[in-house]
Amino acid sequence: MKKLQARIEIGLSYAEYRAKLGETWADVKPFVESGDSMQFPSFRTCILAAFHEFEAALKLWTMRIDYPTLIRPQDYEADLQASWKLAGQKLEEATSIAEGRVRES
Repeated sequence: MKKLQARIEIGLSYAEYRAKLGETWADVKPFVESGDSMQFPSFRTCILAAFHEFEAALKLWTMRIDYPTLIRPQDYEADLQASWKLAGQKLEEATSIAEGRVRES
């Protein structure tokens, strides 16, 4: 997911974002659905929360394309940035857990 986050920081198109999100889920899904992830519930929760925020951003972006007059541009941009920011915070939290800076609860 850090690769996706880095791509967002430098910019990408809707099609690129959609493809990268799919690739990211393909990488993450085996872990979060494995028994191994259940040994690290806080880490798993952070990873899933981050992914869901990235997914929420895609849904918002899709709505903006499909229904351009439904959401005011400034609201859309603020919501998109908020989803990406929250995803980044959850990734940072997951990183802290993985690196042992925060104990797994």
